[in-house]
Amino acid sequence: MKRIILLIGLILLLIGSSMLWINSPYRYILESKAKLKSGKTASAIELLTEGLSRYQNNTELNLHLARAYLQLGKIEDANNLVEEKNVLVGVSLNNELLTFILELAIANQQNNNNLFAKDLASFYLKLIENKPISLQIAKELIKLSSILQDKSEVILETALDIADRYENNEVISDIKIALLPKYLTAAEDLLAKKQFDKALEILNTSEKLGKDSQVSLLKAKIFIQQGDINKSQTEFEDAIELNPNDTQIKIAYAEVLNNFSNKTTDKTRKVEYLEKASLLLNNTDTDMLKSTIKRNLEILNTKFKITDGNLSIKTQGEFSFPILTFKIVPLQEINLKTYKVIFETIGKKQIDVIESIITKSDLNNIIEVQCTVPVSNDKLVYAKLLIDGKQVQEFISNKQHGQVKI
Repeated sequence: MKRIILLIGLILLLIGSSMLWINSPYRYILESKAKLKSGKTASAIELLTEGLSRYQNNTELNLHLARAYLQLGKIEDANNLVEEKNVLVGVSLNNELLTFILELAIANQQNNNNLFAKDLASFYLKLIENKPISLQIAKELIKLSSILQDKSEVILETALDIADRYENNEVISDIKIALLPKYLTAAEDLLAKKQFDKALEILNTSEKLGKDSQVSLLKAKIFIQQGDINKSQTEFEDAIELNPNDTQIKIAYAEVLNNFSNKTTDKTRKVEYLEKASLLLNNTDTDMLKSTIKRNLEILNTKFKITDGNLSIKTQGEFSFPILTFKIVPLQEINLKTYKVIFETIGKKQIDVIESIITKSDLNNIIEVQCTVPVSNDKLVYAKLLIDGKQVQEFISNKQHGQVKI
């Protein structure tokens, strides 16, 4: 008898519990989830609206209805449910509804409702303060950083710490993509203000994300401003090693090396800078810079110059003879051996060759070389000047005035 009574009591309890569950707000939530999962969003909204009419102050019903509206693309309806009833005050949400708050914040940002987006994002931050750390939170913080721009660096650094704990390279890479431009922008702003040490501090912090060519490039620019040529070169070379196909970095480095060459008085360093710049510009479309560097190298490598050159025709008695005068001016310590003058007439027909040893007394003084073969006074004559076997200049006589044309 007692067993029968106990069994009846248990049955009644189960029936009562079932009736209680059937009439509870959680039935509406569970059924709406099933409908949303199967794509029956309108039906889920109808069910949740019915539940909310019975349980008007139920926060979870309210938020699930707002979530359904968001899924349907009705952002304003979702906002109204959250705003009008002030359902977020003092609430503690499960992970599912936490994600919804973030999704609604992102949707509002995309809809240019930035103020409400920031309110929701700030609320989300407060809600997760006491939540257990998870990789999901790190992923959501990345999204959140785009809304709360003024706190984005701190948010992303927090996300990075979480991702590091889980050693998740994919999330770390996503954070780097989001965080690195912020470090670069902050450092560029400080560089513009000539706050070099602070800019370097930020860039050094950024390197915990891994080496990056743009970071090295910016550090190089800072070291240039500080006058530290060696450190700037190291950073430029790091940038090229990290991104060898970036021609803009190579061009920037070549321009800097050209400037270094112009500023230094050390000829060896000048040549070193220009030769390195010339190599960097191989296969780049920078003809003007290439020409400048090539010209500067030629000037530096020039050991002497020829001045006061003149080819004239002088009459001596019945004959006229070409006479070439010139001066060899050394530009550096040199040991020149010989000069040779080849006289030619029209058609480049060789008429005489005169060669001589160069002595110290020849340097910086006018040298006169006379052709031994007479020529017609009214014809053009050419003279080629060779130093140590290499042609350095060619002269043409003017039959009217006997003046040189080089």
